[in-house]
Amino acid sequence: MSIAFAPAPRLRIDGLIDAATVEEFDSEVRTAGSTGGRSLAVDLAGVTHLASAGVAALHRLTALHRDNGTTPRRYAPPAQRPMSS
Repeated sequence: MSIAFAPAPRLRIDGLIDAATVEEFDSEVRTAGSTGGRSLAVDLAGVTHLASAGVAALHRLTALHRDNGTTPRRYAPPAQRPMSS
């Protein structure tokens, strides 16, 4: 998994978010989401697998933002379905 800061508080996540990577993911999004009163955008377009641990981390991020009076935004385009022959 890789995490990169993008412009206008935005994090882009690439790779797996599962039990092995959720601690790093949770730490990075909580740190980015707790700095100031601006909403954070989490770009999940590069995530190849989002396990329940990652979903729980996103719920914690939402609660953190609610406490700060902001709203987190998540970007995740619809999955592309393989063409059947």
